[in-house]
Amino acid sequence: MYDNLPAPVGLTVDRRSREQLVAELELCATRQARYRESLESVMQERNAARAEISDPADERLAPIWELAARAADENGFCPEYDKLCDSLGVPGRPRLRRGIVRVEFNLYAYAMATADDDAAEAMEERVRGLIQSFRDEHIATPYESREDGDLTHLDVDRIDAEDVSVYE
Repeated sequence: MYDNLPAPVGLTVDRRSREQLVAELELCATRQARYRESLESVMQERNAARAEISDPADERLAPIWELAARAADENGFCPEYDKLCDSLGVPGRPRLRRGIVRVEFNLYAYAMATADDDAAEAMEERVRGLIQSFRDEHIATPYESREDGDLTHLDVDRIDAEDVSVYE
């Protein structure tokens, strides 16, 4: 690009100096291009940051919503704040939520018995005992405080031993 530059009038440039000058000019041109790209990127970010906020869920408002949630907690306005957030479609305070998780599975059991009916009854009784043991160890009582992940109820719809036969 700069190879055909004539030497300035009255200045003698040897080959090495000319090559250094060309290299420096190319380096300057590269730096200028990078600077221009960087400047354009900064200007785009600045313009985006200055853009008008039309959505209450805009991430630039997150610190304001966090302060408002803290103020609602401290001053007892949680229900009102939660309604406001729900109506505006913005993330509200983290609240403990309750749901039903349905689980259906087969439990394979063994029982020593002289008849299949006796074995079925023994298996069902053993499963009832396991369920009660699970309740005692893992289910929170109504008087305990609720925390994330607490189990509060275990309803068993049915316990039926099926296809009981001699195990070989």
